[in-house]
Amino acid sequence: MTATANPRIAKFEKDLKVIMLAFAREFPFWGVISERCRFSVTENKGLCDTACITPTGHIIFNLDFYEGLTQRQFLFLVAHEICHFIFEHAGRKGSRDHFLWNVATDFAINLMLKFQFEKPDFLLKDICLDDKYEGWTAERIYEDVVKNPPKRPKVYVLDLGEDGEEGEDGDGEGPGSGDIVVIRDRRVPLPKKGKGQSDEQHRQEVKDWIRNAVCEGYATAKSQGSMPAGMERVIMGHLKPKVNWLQALRQRLRFGASRKASRDITWTVPNRRFLGASYIFPSNIGPDQPKIAFAIDTSGSMSEQDLKQAIAELEDIRKQFNAQVYFLDCDAGVYQSRWISPYEPLPSLQGGGGTDFAPVFSHLIENRIKPDYCVLFTDGYGNFGDDPTQKFDVLWVITNQQVNPPFGEVIRVAVDNDSN
Repeated sequence: MTATANPRIAKFEKDLKVIMLAFAREFPFWGVISERCRFSVTENKGLCDTACITPTGHIIFNLDFYEGLTQRQFLFLVAHEICHFIFEHAGRKGSRDHFLWNVATDFAINLMLKFQFEKPDFLLKDICLDDKYEGWTAERIYEDVVKNPPKRPKVYVLDLGEDGEEGEDGDGEGPGSGDIVVIRDRRVPLPKKGKGQSDEQHRQEVKDWIRNAVCEGYATAKSQGSMPAGMERVIMGHLKPKVNWLQALRQRLRFGASRKASRDITWTVPNRRFLGASYIFPSNIGPDQPKIAFAIDTSGSMSEQDLKQAIAELEDIRKQFNAQVYFLDCDAGVYQSRWISPYEPLPSLQGGGGTDFAPVFSHLIENRIKPDYCVLFTDGYGNFGDDPTQKFDVLWVITNQQVNPPFGEVIRVAVDNDSN
């Protein structure tokens, strides 16, 4: 009998499809991450009596436990297990007690999910949830639960080892390992260990693969307005020390770009399809190309290395996205400002005085410039002015680690001012 011939498994498969559709429509962050996960079921309580996940995102559900859940609770459970995966809880456990570490990570996860799944009927019964742990890391929670160990939680992580030990190359229907039946395989393949690649190099590649998925999921949800503030704070706190800042910037620009039906044209770059014609035809700068206002702080506090970094990133971004860029250089005022096509040379920077960011936003408003993103590259020292985020999506790329702008999103850049 095939897996789908079993009516219990067939119902699970049908419900899983509904959950994946709900993620895609209502919870895009989880939808993006779920594409990297593998979903299986088992009737073996000795292997998994509720739900569990491997370090590389193979989620396994016990059929008896699953059948006691509502559809909304099942949706919550899938998101819960995905969290163990993206926050790399198995790798962070170290020498800690396995059970207590699972409890600590569950407390951290469920507090975050409460921001996304606000209605009580999403929550499972008897889960680890305590508001006193708000803002705590799993490591800090662990130190607290060690002092007062709780009862066994309903949902926990079970470290089953690497997916390769579970039949990663299976056909997606038959048993993956023993009593495990694969229902839905990964839509985005797990990186395979390359020839001559060390175990450590492969682990790092998998980590990068996970973090890229988180970054993509964050940007997708953010662009659709479906990332609750509390959840965003946790996700970005996880990403900041680990994700290359330019990669994060690219993700924001990629998914924050407008998708307008109208198309813009440029005469600067001729249309390649008609190069043999007697006339020059313009090329399209279409709806998938973002319009970016990019302001560079040229005040006296910006070092030469800072300015070189700003120019290098602007060059890379506009060519990467074939983007129209509204270029501004500014200190206490705006010096130069104009639209620049993707391959047009950048003007020389001017400035060197004090710093005031308010004129940048005033200039954009007065000249009716409507970018998809307003990016400001700065060391952060200056007057920020009134909050313009009702009109613009503001993204600060800051070389200073202490300054916190009062509005907008922040990406911090480590610029090596001692380099040649």
